[in-house]
Amino acid sequence: MSVTDIYLIKKVIAKITVTDIFILHLQCALKLKSNNRIMNREIKFRGKTTIGEKWVFGHIIFWGSNYQIWETEQDGETHNYQVIPETVSQFTGLKDKNGKEIYEGDILDSSEKVPLIFEVYYEDGGFRYGTKDRSVDIGFSGDTWLKEILTRFHVIGNIHDNPELLS
Repeated sequence: MSVTDIYLIKKVIAKITVTDIFILHLQCALKLKSNNRIMNREIKFRGKTTIGEKWVFGHIIFWGSNYQIWETEQDGETHNYQVIPETVSQFTGLKDKNGKEIYEGDILDSSEKVPLIFEVYYEDGGFRYGTKDRSVDIGFSGDTWLKEILTRFHVIGNIHDNPELLS
């Protein structure tokens, strides 16, 4: 790479704005390519606000040393909220048996005679679910996982609001 190439790259990077990054993020959310096919999984995050500690859902921006979530309200207005970094989690693209979105950090229950309580987490490049001590550890891949989630499990809480559920 020549000095001229480096200079041109620095010029382009210097012109990138937060709006450019936000638009790029939206474009990625609309069309994700994987294995030469279009995936329809929505890319979004949730986090607890630093003021009032309410959950907000939307696109994430890292601004300076702060995490912000840009949430679009039902009226179409967009608001950004500073969130507690430890509470930020990504939507898995899946919903439980009741239609509730599943995020990393959620706690799932099977509601069977012998209840199975699992935590959802991100590890080794993918979403997984398992016990707190990881003695059970299952990846989110294949039709088997989807069938299990859609027919058996439901979200009963999350590790931030209900850590006692994993005890």
